[in-house]
Amino acid sequence: MTIISAPAGHGKTLLLAEWARRTGIADKAWVSADGGDNDPDRFFATVFAAVRACAVPPPESLLWSVPAAMEPADFAARLADAVDELPGRICLVVDDVHEIADARCRHAIELLIRHQPANLRLVLAGRSDPPLPLARLRLHGKLGEVRARDLRFSEAEARMLFRQAGVALEAGQVARLVEKTGGWAAGLRLAARSLRDTGDDPAGFVTRFTGDDRAVADYLVSEVLTGLPGSAREFLRAVSICDEVTPALGAVLSGRPDAAEILVELEQEGSLVTRVGVGRHWYRTHPLLRSYLQAELDRLHPGAAARLHAVAAAWLADDRQIGLAFTHAARSREPAVLSRLLGRYGLDLLLTGDHGTVLRALELAGPAEVSGSARLTLLSALAHLETGDLKTARARLAETDANAGRLGAEATAVRRLLASACAMATGERPGQAADVQPAGGVAAWTGLDRGWRLLHENRPREAEAGLRQAQELARGYGTDYLAMHCLAARSAAAWLDGDYATMSATSAESLALAQDNGWESSPWLTTSRITKALGHLLRAEPEDALDLARAARNFAVPAQEALAYVITVIEVLCNGDRVGAARRLREARNRLGDAPVLPAVAAAGALAEYRCLLALGQDVLAREVLTWAHARTGAVAELNLMTAWHRFATEDFDGARQALACASAAPELLKVLTPLEIQLLTAAVSVRTGRRTRAIESLGEALRLAAPARLLRPFTQADRAVRLLLVDQLGGFDRLDGFAREASRAMCGEDGGGLLTDREHAVLGWLASPQSLEELADSLSVSVNTVKTHVRAIYTKLGVSSRRAAVTTARERGLA
Repeated sequence: MTIISAPAGHGKTLLLAEWARRTGIADKAWVSADGGDNDPDRFFATVFAAVRACAVPPPESLLWSVPAAMEPADFAARLADAVDELPGRICLVVDDVHEIADARCRHAIELLIRHQPANLRLVLAGRSDPPLPLARLRLHGKLGEVRARDLRFSEAEARMLFRQAGVALEAGQVARLVEKTGGWAAGLRLAARSLRDTGDDPAGFVTRFTGDDRAVADYLVSEVLTGLPGSAREFLRAVSICDEVTPALGAVLSGRPDAAEILVELEQEGSLVTRVGVGRHWYRTHPLLRSYLQAELDRLHPGAAARLHAVAAAWLADDRQIGLAFTHAARSREPAVLSRLLGRYGLDLLLTGDHGTVLRALELAGPAEVSGSARLTLLSALAHLETGDLKTARARLAETDANAGRLGAEATAVRRLLASACAMATGERPGQAADVQPAGGVAAWTGLDRGWRLLHENRPREAEAGLRQAQELARGYGTDYLAMHCLAARSAAAWLDGDYATMSATSAESLALAQDNGWESSPWLTTSRITKALGHLLRAEPEDALDLARAARNFAVPAQEALAYVITVIEVLCNGDRVGAARRLREARNRLGDAPVLPAVAAAGALAEYRCLLALGQDVLAREVLTWAHARTGAVAELNLMTAWHRFATEDFDGARQALACASAAPELLKVLTPLEIQLLTAAVSVRTGRRTRAIESLGEALRLAAPARLLRPFTQADRAVRLLLVDQLGGFDRLDGFAREASRAMCGEDGGGLLTDREHAVLGWLASPQSLEELADSLSVSVNTVKTHVRAIYTKLGVSSRRAAVTTARERGLA
């Protein structure tokens, strides 16, 4: 048996007719049921006549004589026996089977299914499933099913429908109509007819098209609503203000305690009401029917829709569906309804990252409503802070000063946290920490605030421990938005502590969390983008670093001068233009002015600018940078390192060694990185002064420091003597040898190695031997001319002109 079940207008009858035409009508016995078929005698006679019309049974067949007043069992047995005797296969189609409500007629069909002959196939089509043993048939694999979802038009099918109707629409317009109609065939056909007959502008028609359209409304009334009792229609009008309803919500909106029974009955009767969602506890009315009912509600009961939206908002809020509650509160056009929801749930929404909903609700509530409530003013400040509007956030925060004493404990804690966040966002010293014990998301925010305070005090390890706890709290309370912020702060803590692997991991996790939840545009992700960019930069991946730095600049808050300075440092380090880099770094430093900045940030920027100026021979400007850095950082290892660089550049190796000794003894701000640079420079000084053993020791220590996080960039900046030493010692670094080879390749930049073919690599390996080209040709079993061709190619790709130069360059670049 096949069942075709879908509400009115889905094209069930047309589908059957097309199927019959394509497969042939000779074996199709067609019954179009109507209200008259609830008379068993009439229904039985109609079925027998339909079978006779297609099968032409022999004269003695039971099909020719239909006794009056048959019982259902007699009908089923007589029809089954008669069909069984026919030589061919019969398809009995009963269209509009939902019209058959008589119990005896339904029982007759059930008996026919139970005693169905092998050559009879039943096809039943209707607006709802008939009360037949469908589950048993489905279990035994004897039921074919075509449902509303199968009959809905796709965009491609809708385009074909409009094209065949002579209506030209753009792809986006077709998609919008499919969305508005839910792919409902009748709705799309009526839209096509209206467009063709009225000649309306397609864009305007698509925008205006609803269930209140004349043609659609006539169809809905005649085919769907006319058959419903008045109470059901009134119920549908009440719930039409919601996209979806549960029986409980339907009961509250309609005042009907039997809402569950009404919804079940409407779905079973195929009245364009369907169950949806996980567990199928929600009911959805077809969008066109819902829009018609909404228009009818406005006509019959002006103002009722706004009242119902307020009722829905309250119920949904109690059911913890806060986003939907705010949607209905906004449609209620009642500022007081929005204010109550904001006061109760606004903070939760902000701490879960839904700033847009809060800002829209605040706007709809109106300035008077917001200004009259200290809590709403506080929420407005926080919402603007989260969007990066520091100026408005501070103004709103200031407005709460007069009413600060009337705020509750939680709101007081939020106010202090907000003031702290505004201060730290611009590098200022935060005010007094909250002295209450908050709960929920505010507790996680308090931990986040404490972590940032510790970072500003250069206590990264304490900050990391506290931030990890805050992150766990945020996850536990379902505030992933705060967890994202905790991860960003942890990446900064890891940078300050020299844990660059954790820095990269936490920044990547923070950005992934933002992407999963649609928070990529948050200006407070700037820290994560910067630390992730730093990770790429330190691993000698400048293209990825530059992409992230640019993204950080695009989303950063303009008032955050310190972060803008860091972004500039990353950008120029990704570029090989030293002249342009020196100019941009100087301009960024001047723009920074007296703005507060972490000493580690000042040290990192100073090292980058000083090294660049040193390479350009601009000693005066370099000394200016050194003076600026000393004022920002105090006596730290980074200042001694810069001095050592300068003395090494002037070949004052004794002076460089003394400066390096001072650097090793002084506290460093850039953990791991500064000790790594000290070891690389010590190796260079040692090579230049003939202390090879000391140079190898320093190089090994540099590799040990760099390997855990793959810090390749410092090696790319090292002296050429260190490069040669590294190449010469490859294979002698034990477990660090793999990283040493990677560092060797990074130090050589574009080494051309990827351009050498396998045979050229083989020839390159032989060039270091004393063999002549003729002997090399014999060893490789090729001609001398072939070897010469490979040698010329190697010279070209490595940029050399002799065999010795090729071998030396290959060793320098880690190719041999």
